[in-house]
Amino acid sequence: MLILSTKIERPQLQQVRLLERPKLMHQVFGEANHRLTLMQAAAGYGKTTVMVQQSEQLEIRGLTVSWLTLDSDDNDPIRLYQYLRAILTQKTDSQLLVEDRVTKDHIHHLLSQLDTATSYTLFIDELEVLTNPNSLNIIWWLYLFLPSNYHLVIASRTLPNWPLAKGELQGLVQIIRAYELRLSASDTYMLQQYLHDNLIKNTTLTPYMTANQSKSKVIVDAANTLTLIDNELVSTLIDKTEGWLTGIQLINLCCKNEKDLYQLVHQMNGAQRQIADFLAEQVFLQCDAHVQNLLLSISVLRKINANLCHALTGATDAQVLLKNLSQQGLFIQAIDDQYQWFRIHQLMRQFLQTRLQNRAPEKYLASHSKAAGWYQAHNMFLETIYHAQVIGDNTLILSALTAVSHDLILEGRLYNLLELTEPLTDFQLCQHPALLYDLIWGLILSRQHHKAARYIKVLEQEEFYLLDRDNQTSISHEDKQLGLSAMTVFIADDLPRSHKLAQKGLKQLSLEAYFFRAPLLAICALYQLNSGNIQHAHSLILQSRNLYIKDNNPYGLTYIDSIDATCDRLLGDMPSAAKKFQRIGISPEYAQLGTNDSNLNMMLSVVSSLKANFYYECNRIEDAKQALRDFGQGENMVITDMITLGFLTELNLICLSGIGIGYQAFSKANSKADEWSLPRLTSDIQRWIDEQDLKKIMPVMVTGKYDDKNVRTGYQIKKRAKREEGDLSGLTLTELLTGLDLLPYRMAIFLGNSQQVAQVVVELNQLLKADLPFVIRNARIRLLLAMAYHVLDQPILSYKSLLGALEQFKSTQTHRIILDEHPLILVLLNKFYQYQGNEVAVSSDIQKYIVSILEIGGRDFYEGGSFSLKDKQSRIESAMQPSRDNQSDPNIRIVLSEREIEILLLVENGLSDGQIADKIFLSIHTVKWHLRNIYHKLQVRSRTQAVAQAHQQYILK
Repeated sequence: MLILSTKIERPQLQQVRLLERPKLMHQVFGEANHRLTLMQAAAGYGKTTVMVQQSEQLEIRGLTVSWLTLDSDDNDPIRLYQYLRAILTQKTDSQLLVEDRVTKDHIHHLLSQLDTATSYTLFIDELEVLTNPNSLNIIWWLYLFLPSNYHLVIASRTLPNWPLAKGELQGLVQIIRAYELRLSASDTYMLQQYLHDNLIKNTTLTPYMTANQSKSKVIVDAANTLTLIDNELVSTLIDKTEGWLTGIQLINLCCKNEKDLYQLVHQMNGAQRQIADFLAEQVFLQCDAHVQNLLLSISVLRKINANLCHALTGATDAQVLLKNLSQQGLFIQAIDDQYQWFRIHQLMRQFLQTRLQNRAPEKYLASHSKAAGWYQAHNMFLETIYHAQVIGDNTLILSALTAVSHDLILEGRLYNLLELTEPLTDFQLCQHPALLYDLIWGLILSRQHHKAARYIKVLEQEEFYLLDRDNQTSISHEDKQLGLSAMTVFIADDLPRSHKLAQKGLKQLSLEAYFFRAPLLAICALYQLNSGNIQHAHSLILQSRNLYIKDNNPYGLTYIDSIDATCDRLLGDMPSAAKKFQRIGISPEYAQLGTNDSNLNMMLSVVSSLKANFYYECNRIEDAKQALRDFGQGENMVITDMITLGFLTELNLICLSGIGIGYQAFSKANSKADEWSLPRLTSDIQRWIDEQDLKKIMPVMVTGKYDDKNVRTGYQIKKRAKREEGDLSGLTLTELLTGLDLLPYRMAIFLGNSQQVAQVVVELNQLLKADLPFVIRNARIRLLLAMAYHVLDQPILSYKSLLGALEQFKSTQTHRIILDEHPLILVLLNKFYQYQGNEVAVSSDIQKYIVSILEIGGRDFYEGGSFSLKDKQSRIESAMQPSRDNQSDPNIRIVLSEREIEILLLVENGLSDGQIADKIFLSIHTVKWHLRNIYHKLQVRSRTQAVAQAHQQYILK
């Protein structure tokens, strides 16, 4: 028999060099020594490529490999046997078989001739072409009886009907499926290299822009393409293709005609000619007519089960058909372990839908209509809406939306609701008042005040009763308006007025109106918490929590549980707070409410900022970073303080990394403040920046130059409106947690004269005498007192205040607060550690605690584990008071960034802050932030002085 060399030689593939995937190679051919590795996936997943790469690597290591590419002629068992004999024994002569068939004995005889001394791997490609059971048996027997030093690696589009389960359990068999072969985020760099190496010169890269951004085309050559093919483009390509290797490779072919890579990737779908041709030739047209019709009919479905398949196709054996199709390399995948639900790869589905729509439009619409009816009958309303939109059935859309809108609110899927209701008219919404009311809630909770206000006017023009879905009782529009008005004011960040409206609503709403009463109780709880009335706040938290559970509202439950954990944190009970934060989303109550991937992501987002800030305060930095990954710039947050704390924690983490103030995070915060009309977000971040600036100023008691003439004078402590003792309603949750409201006292300590510092001492002591239960806040106040007494040269009082603070910080483990304090605190800790007097008793535990804090926080200023300030004083002074020294030394070079110089030139040209912002595409808050930095560096107070000083320093010419 003639042996064709093309069948037994390794294919020469160009893309092998370009798509090397070391992580996948290690996963497939790593340390495990399987007798059989079977790769089963649809066409184009790179099975052959992986095998070629591995065979080359084995040869480089000096091991023996062989290759066999099967074809339809190998359904002749004798022919297949002859090829295997030629490959394994290197004998090209045909062996005469006594019987006209191949038996196990033949395989035994063949394998007995093999060398058992060296490792050997046989690669077999395209097993799916074997349809003759006798030929398949030959490969199976080969696996069963191979010597231990021999290994089989087989690639197939279909899963052969072999009993592989036992072999998998014994570690003899490894099955690699499509989801393991497809590209993922870990292959990002490899894909960047592939696109770089394959793009044609002079390819146009048009970065994907949002609607309010301008598009700019950049002509580049292949040498610098890699830097312009960013992670976003690569991630989009992987997502569009679902990691299908051939789909990605087809991009190169498309680029020959379509030069705009960004546009090509974002518009990529299964109807594109190159992709459609491949799927038609390699997959669709290779199926028989029955399977083709089945695939076309179910292509309208985003997910499929046997019942639904039967409804669309009439197939009585749908379950068997779907399972078989998923094993035949037809891009159908099971999405559960029980093989109940399936989905079609999105490019394949787009290809099939386009083919069905073009060749049988009536059948296409009929399939969608049947699917909509099935989903409606099974109360799967989102899928109902999807199919109803395709066929334009507005009645069905409104009916399904009304049924599901309330659940979308409860699950926190606000943007799903807003997207689905976007095409509806006011007239249609008024015909479905419950839907209109849910839409208003969705707009309020997503901070879209203007749109909410318009629909509220529509709501006010109508007189109707809405159905309380849980209790099947009617609630008037006026009653529901009570909850709506309180939430509207609360979202607008007016907690006192919202509290009054909430109290009014709670008096009038029935006890069974869980959906409306729960958030009103939460508003009251937050108000009482801010006011220092902890016991009352706890009571309201429990009431609100019970109503959220009764209302099956995991979204609201996440909020109230976050507030509950924060309440414990303010009281200094950190173990309880940590436990409560950890239980959010996973406690039995959440399981009872039906937690799933969608609403769990929402819950993690809601709790992220409070949780991250808590971990940061406890100096659990990695935990804080992990929690903040779900923050998402506060998109899913209703409470302003949660948004603010998220950005502040992000800025703290950036500063901790040594980068300095995070411009990008600051810019994002300002953008959100503008978008959501949250001026407090901007002002709180500005106060945070003021605190960072104060850390650069060294108090006079360390430099030994205490003289009121050397200190800036005229600084006045900004006082809040007088309120009853113990009432903190003027404070926000952000201020209670971060101490931003204490900034005036801090500034007076470091910028004021001795009289002002003495006034600070009086006021801080008054705050402590209020005897409020906020342990961490009181510890912050004592730290400020310690520094104020130090500046006034009253060391014993300074040490006593510092000792009180340390005892509270040690018990709560909130070390980061000390570490982030002004560097003067390190000086005080060092002095206190060395204190030998009898006026203040320092326990050994506190001494050890001081040492641990100094070891962590003093690394920038202390060396070799010594805490003595001898010979280190000049270093501390130069690091902490650059601005004061710069004024007196004209030789010190002032450096402005390129952005700051650009802004200063525009200032010189007479542009206002708003005009500068428009010209260089920044928010006005970011421009003001840059100007403030410029003033600080140049030691000036106005725009005119800044320009003059810049010319004097030769910064501007």
